[in-house]
Amino acid sequence: MGVTIRVDSQTRIEDKSSTDMKPFTLSDLNAGDYVSMRGAEDVNGSGDVIAARLERDDLDTETIIQGFVVTVTEPTFSILGVTVDTTNTPDFRDVSNAPLTPDSAAEFFNQLQIGDLVKAKGVESSATELNANQEIKFEN
Repeated sequence: MGVTIRVDSQTRIEDKSSTDMKPFTLSDLNAGDYVSMRGAEDVNGSGDVIAARLERDDLDTETIIQGFVVTVTEPTFSILGVTVDTTNTPDFRDVSNAPLTPDSAAEFFNQLQIGDLVKAKGVESSATELNANQEIKFEN
């Protein structure tokens, strides 16, 4: 989704796919492989993410992005350069995982601020856009 992921000597790299290759290294990744990653944005402000864990998985149609909100233009916001479209989001939740009110989209955008930590689940609608058609949740 346009996010640059960097690894270092501390990154745990594993093959969790049905191939279960061991040992597994970056050179074993192929274009089109489905990967999941956990990490943190590089503190130097590059917008890159330093991976703490990088795993190759079997194909999954769900995409999850979590990070700090950079821009807000209702009905969208962005995290790490990825635009999250909330037009079809049925489930907005607060930090305690409780559903927001019946007009949850309006409540979500009334509360949303640049710098908030948010997780969005959905499907990729383009190389840099997520259609959050499952859930959006404030994180802490």
